[in-house]
Amino acid sequence: MPTVRHLLLLLAATVWTTAAAAEFLTFDDALTLAFPDSGKVERFRPEVTPDQQRAILERSQSRAEAKLGGIYVGHSGGVVDGVAYVDHVIGRTEFITWLCVVSPQGVVRRMEVMAYREPYGGEIRDRAFLKQFEGKGPDDVLRPGREIASIGGATLSVHALTDRTRFLLAFHALAVKDAAPAWLAGRESPPRRTTTTISERSLPLGNAPLSIRITPVLADETVLDALTSEAQRLDRVFNAWEDDAELARLNRAGGGEASPDLLAALRLARRCHDLTGGRFDPTIFPLLTLWKQAADNGTAPDEAALAAARARIGLARVGISDDDARVTLPKGVTLDLSGLNKGVILDRLAEQLAPLLVAGQAAILGHGGSSWRALGDATSDSALRTVVLRHPFDPARAHQRVVLLPGQGLGAAASNGRTLVVAGIAHSHLIDPLSGRPAPLTRAAHVIAPNAALADALDTALCLMPVAEGLKLVASLPGVSAELWDGEQIHASPGWPGVAINVKP
Repeated sequence: MPTVRHLLLLLAATVWTTAAAAEFLTFDDALTLAFPDSGKVERFRPEVTPDQQRAILERSQSRAEAKLGGIYVGHSGGVVDGVAYVDHVIGRTEFITWLCVVSPQGVVRRMEVMAYREPYGGEIRDRAFLKQFEGKGPDDVLRPGREIASIGGATLSVHALTDRTRFLLAFHALAVKDAAPAWLAGRESPPRRTTTTISERSLPLGNAPLSIRITPVLADETVLDALTSEAQRLDRVFNAWEDDAELARLNRAGGGEASPDLLAALRLARRCHDLTGGRFDPTIFPLLTLWKQAADNGTAPDEAALAAARARIGLARVGISDDDARVTLPKGVTLDLSGLNKGVILDRLAEQLAPLLVAGQAAILGHGGSSWRALGDATSDSALRTVVLRHPFDPARAHQRVVLLPGQGLGAAASNGRTLVVAGIAHSHLIDPLSGRPAPLTRAAHVIAPNAALADALDTALCLMPVAEGLKLVASLPGVSAELWDGEQIHASPGWPGVAINVKP
């Protein structure tokens, strides 16, 4: 009979995410990396003739079949600063998402792997490998094992990325290099911004990237090393899926002594559970398992099965001692803090970083493109503390811009972020503990709160609540504001600071 741990691992690997997948750069961070000083960055859609298409394939000697992904031009004062390609290529069996920045002269200026989904071969994101492409142009010969050193265990990924780079460089030379300046003529093109002075670090944490950005630069950038070490340590506390993580061990043992970090997170989870009337619930695993089984057998669970699963959940059943460090788990109850652990980690990093910032410095911490925390001097450049929100049902479209005040956290959730298919019908990965049923696929929430952990927990719960109930809850919480999407319109609470963006990026 499979153990709870085995079921947890199976669920993580087959339903909600791919266990081996790792995202290293979000889309917005990638464009910031590509054009840190440009006055403006815009999407560019060149018209490519059939003759050009044939010439591109002939020149690149490429097997590329798919169209390139998004093409973005950074420009300042009417001059093209460069072109960034955000693209996907099949490695062995999974897509690799990557960034290639091409200079105005048509050579590779920078390459980054944004997401890698194969179970092995992730070494292709190493700087030493990617730097082999930098400075190369359409006339350079790029062959794996010769001009481009191969990587053991990642041969197919290396071949795919090399082939795609040849294709991209030929595409750029024949369809973009001259077309982009002509397209830019007559467009609004602000001057180049003051030279960027940012200390930054990005690292994979779990299956999502964590980013740290500080301006002006730190006098001692070993601070970033300490922050990344702390983030990795905390991930080993809150991770419910890895054998040697503290929460996983606690689940296996049915409770026991917990560290101060885990106790603090569990107490916050209980507060969020109470605030939301039980809709935020880290014990929801029996319901997730039920819906996974429904996907396997092709039949939605009936009311009796839902009631039985609901009877086995509820954070109130978990003993979290106020007198000592003990946590008691009833038989069959499993804790999963993924609904707020991103925010908890960002808040802890902010606590560690805050005393090290000097007057005029500010920082923003982000995790996975869904959780942020700002800190530092309120008089600092607000550009660093600005987060661009994507429309929940049109991710290619920039929807709003919000400027976070120091101390504020921002959380984002959408019910269609991941889906589970039962008898051909897609269901949300967000399950309502009160009804036992998935949220409608038309719900999304952005939340600003006094810290990132609270915003992280509330964004999920608000996707499960009726909009009116959610807005009432938000109004009752000091320092909290939100916008909720019901599939037809956006409902903003009083004080929501978002500013509409009316153009596509």
